[in-house]
Amino acid sequence: MDSTITPSFWEQFAETSWWLYALFLYLMWGGFLATRPRVLHFYTIRLTTALFIILFLATFYWQTSFTFSNVLLCLAALGSGFIIGWGHFFISKVKPLPEKKLVIPGTWSILVLICGAWIAKFYYHVQLEAYLFSDSPYPLLWPIIQAAFAGYFLGQFCYAFNCLKRPQQVLN
Repeated sequence: MDSTITPSFWEQFAETSWWLYALFLYLMWGGFLATRPRVLHFYTIRLTTALFIILFLATFYWQTSFTFSNVLLCLAALGSGFIIGWGHFFISKVKPLPEKKLVIPGTWSILVLICGAWIAKFYYHVQLEAYLFSDSPYPLLWPIIQAAFAGYFLGQFCYAFNCLKRPQQVLN
């Protein structure tokens, strides 16, 4: 195929691996579940936060050079993610329950994001995996994305911890 011609929808559809369709169906199922209120244990939030922080630190250590600008960019992404994660739980009005559990109200935003990413893949021919690895023209892109996600879950963790520590202030 000539590099100047963009692939059609059907070519893009045929070139996509089967496991991406399985992943899409799983994410759609998770998106539909997120539309209803759910009870989440604090342990789950703590585990997810720890996983994303470890992945970010490992990726940063092995994929990037340790320079002031790289650290500053990743800290900015971490801080931005933290603010978004905290704000997400704050705006959603997450409520504490006994036994370190939280009630998270349902939202359609996750389902809309999943569908938007899937449409972008086929409409704009997005091949993000080509930009995420060390031989890409943007070697810092993946650590920055992971820093933003780690910050997002860290913000949710801190809000949930605060919510469980002082439930009477959150409920008012």
